[in-house]
Amino acid sequence: IMKFADQEDEWNDLVPIPQNDGPSPVVSIAYSDEFVHYMDIFRAVVHKGELSLRALELTETLLELNPANYTIWQYRRECLKALKCDLNKELDFMDNFTEENPKNYQIWYHRRATIELLGNGSREMDFTSRVFDIDCKNYHAWAHR
Repeated sequence: IMKFADQEDEWNDLVPIPQNDGPSPVVSIAYSDEFVHYMDIFRAVVHKGELSLRALELTETLLELNPANYTIWQYRRECLKALKCDLNKELDFMDNFTEENPKNYQIWYHRRATIELLGNGSREMDFTSRVFDIDCKNYHAWAHR
């Protein structure tokens, strides 16, 4: 999963920002050490306002660890726009990601937002048909269609 496991020095210019749940959180979420590590870097990237290829790659790493994080998806869209990325390639990425997580609200929202940025939803009928072949009751795919 980790694209950056062998590239830690790539982030040396940033000071990781740990999550602050306050002095006595009621319920702490038990994140994996990997997720905490990369989220701390992500917070530093966001704080810096960095919209770069490495930031985009960091979002992919984090989404592989937790695909239900709206903030990461939103920042990914900001990177895609700033870098003028090919949004069809993003949809290719999303095809696999959506099929692996077919009932994830955040993924479907990102897909819709990407289609809106692209201004062309012509591939979505075929895509949702493939999703329906797996689960014809997938509410997210029906709402997307």
